[in-house]
Amino acid sequence: MSAREGVAAGMDHSGREPTILQSVPFSSAVDAGFWHHFTQLKLDVLQLSEQAVPVMGSYTNTDTPGLPPRLYVEYDALERRKTASRWSCHATGTLINTNTIEEFRNRSKQDLLKGSATTLWEAITSGQALQDPSVLASFLMFTFADLKKYHFYYWFAFPAFTYPKAMHKKPPQSFTDALTQKEIESLLASYTSQEVDFNQGFFSITKSDEEFTVHPLRDYPKLRTAADSKSNQEVYLGISDPSTLPSNPGWTLRNLLTLVAIRWSKQWQSYKVVCLRVRTRNGVQDASHSLVVEVDLSEEPESLIPSEMPPCLGWEKNERGKMGPRMVNLSANMDPTRLAESAVDLNLKLMRWRVAPQLNLGVVQQTHCLLLGAGTLGCAVARCLMGWGVRHITLVDSAKVSYSNPVRQNLFTFSDCQSGGRHKAVAAAEALLQIFPKMNSKGVVLSIPMPGHTVGESLLNQVKEDVSTLEQLIDEHDAIFLLMDSRESRWLPTVIGAAKQKSTHDRTLDQQCTVTRPGVSYLAAGHVTELLAAILQHPDKGLAEASVKEQGNVKEGVLGPVPHSLRGFLGRHQLLTPASTSFDQCSGCCREVLKAYMEEGFEFLLKVFNSTAYLEEVSGLSRLHHCVDDSQVWELSDEEDME
Repeated sequence: MSAREGVAAGMDHSGREPTILQSVPFSSAVDAGFWHHFTQLKLDVLQLSEQAVPVMGSYTNTDTPGLPPRLYVEYDALERRKTASRWSCHATGTLINTNTIEEFRNRSKQDLLKGSATTLWEAITSGQALQDPSVLASFLMFTFADLKKYHFYYWFAFPAFTYPKAMHKKPPQSFTDALTQKEIESLLASYTSQEVDFNQGFFSITKSDEEFTVHPLRDYPKLRTAADSKSNQEVYLGISDPSTLPSNPGWTLRNLLTLVAIRWSKQWQSYKVVCLRVRTRNGVQDASHSLVVEVDLSEEPESLIPSEMPPCLGWEKNERGKMGPRMVNLSANMDPTRLAESAVDLNLKLMRWRVAPQLNLGVVQQTHCLLLGAGTLGCAVARCLMGWGVRHITLVDSAKVSYSNPVRQNLFTFSDCQSGGRHKAVAAAEALLQIFPKMNSKGVVLSIPMPGHTVGESLLNQVKEDVSTLEQLIDEHDAIFLLMDSRESRWLPTVIGAAKQKSTHDRTLDQQCTVTRPGVSYLAAGHVTELLAAILQHPDKGLAEASVKEQGNVKEGVLGPVPHSLRGFLGRHQLLTPASTSFDQCSGCCREVLKAYMEEGFEFLLKVFNSTAYLEEVSGLSRLHHCVDDSQVWELSDEEDME
């Protein structure tokens, strides 16, 4: 497409070569804010859909000389409605976005342009364009958005028909040659009047003596018919001309002439078109640089309405003047942290679009997770939680990083081991921030008191403070992960979690101690993270029931059932999901233990720390042991009697 495209060429009645009416194509101008709005639309609404999206463009006839006609797509182009604007003309657009760069490259551009032109042709032939003339300035926006890099590829098409083969016998006239100063002022006053109800881009004009009045485009036949019987009246077609060239109107004239040929050429063959341009100089509006174009359709065939849609052109050239798309890179204008956040969110939304459309990612992101233990499991679980979109993680540990840790615990490096080693909880929390700066991560150095570990007088205050800190942490977080390497260290957070309603339904205290094989830690971390996600997506959350034999089928969530526990056998690559009801004598969550903790508080805990026998007595385990012993005695006595 050249800078100026001819509407038509031909010979006039005298056999002379007529002047070709040339119009100037649009250049696209997309506001950077538009791409931010489009990103949200893509992530939250379109997702993987490639359905066409309406978009509103605009252009103006007030540019200074030397500027090309520009079609603006503003930041709010996806939400904007057609509201009256004094100096802005509406352009009706359609946006089609692809999901891959390959599809963007390979999609048939001819078919895309034809599809857009078909919609325009139907609007012209049906009369819709008379009711909403903005469709005559329609455009297509074909895009691909690389949201991980903030690269946006786009190609505009401004469909225009090579019909009719209209011509004019003399070059366009400027207003100063065609009109008097009084007439120019009258036309400008009517055009700029806030009282007038017409589409700013396309309209009709009547002239009576030296007075001009602007009317809606649809009134043209009525106005022309009335003027034919009056010697002092003339009727013009009008466009708000985006071109600034002295002899060439803008691209919008093309489709207006197509509409004229289809709708009215059987009644009238000659037309005068006002290409109105408005310039402000020293605070005074001026339209003297506008054009008047006389169009003659008398050389057209008898049937001016073609049997099928005529050829169409309109793809925009790129910055190099070649037929091809443009690309805008907004990554340099974006905060790197914001870019990382957008890329992470995009990965999660891709998972939702492709795996579980009903997935609630917000509830995962807002979950505050407390990781008790920042060792092999703690580090791996933290990384998996980040991958799921969790943004709030607190790690608790009292140990320091040793030289054996970094190879197995993936949040630590060799430098963390030196000079006696950094505290694991603090180092791990800082590592999460290095990986993703939008994390809300915190490390707490804390020793968790355990049953049977006697608390001396010198440690009493410290242990009491540690218990209080642990209680507060559990109270502040939604999900508690017990990632310590001993059963005893998991007892206190189990009791506190159950008392604060942070425990899950029908689950007993884990009896396993630690992880030995390196690969198992990653398997365990992945499984426990997926369990949390399944719980959060279940309608009953932590009260989700697991399937046991007598219950049969139970309610499932978005990610399927929520098992009580997972047991794996790596040697056989086997995974089981055993389920059982809660144990009445569980030392961590049975009714008697929770009652004692809630009534006596730290005094109860202190007794447990100093004596495991006391915990067995409260939970009922000691009585259970006596029952088992008695049963064994009675069984032995029966056998002796039988002998």
